[in-house]
Amino acid sequence: MGTQTLADYIRKFGKMSKEDFAVQLSSPVLVEIGVHQDLATADKKKESFHTDFVNAQEAMARYLTPNTREVFVIEKRADAVFSGHISVGRTPNLDICIARTGVSKFHAHFMRGPDGVYTVTDKESRNGTFVDGKRVPSGCAVPIEDAAQVRFGSHSFRFMLPEPFRQFLQSLLVSKH
Repeated sequence: MGTQTLADYIRKFGKMSKEDFAVQLSSPVLVEIGVHQDLATADKKKESFHTDFVNAQEAMARYLTPNTREVFVIEKRADAVFSGHISVGRTPNLDICIARTGVSKFHAHFMRGPDGVYTVTDKESRNGTFVDGKRVPSGCAVPIEDAAQVRFGSHSFRFMLPEPFRQFLQSLLVSKH
């Protein structure tokens, strides 16, 4: 399905029944939250003045709307490089390409266990992978629950299972009216 905005998903899936939605989207998603500023970095910035390079997409992420928030489906691409897991990074040939500053070429990967539980594993990324604010040790698979915050470097996402995502889309559709 590729990268689409939250507004695209609202238009396409917002009015679908539970059954129709389940046929169309059976994988969990990452819904963009925004750019996260590390508390340690925030404290340093209070002490001294300096500037950081921020590209336009990252600057706009501070003002996210459904038209700018991206949604990434957590699923294996047919033409992806690695098998056995769902890869995440800024390289276009990975399953989930988050082409942003601070995301490593091959940052992390997701796996779905036989029990249906998803895990995320950091792949020695420079800026880390975090689940609900806790850093994922490199090489360790950490379980993720619905509505968990997953952060790759400074880019935060909400992990959502399909049915809660459908309900979220419908709530946004209702709130617009």
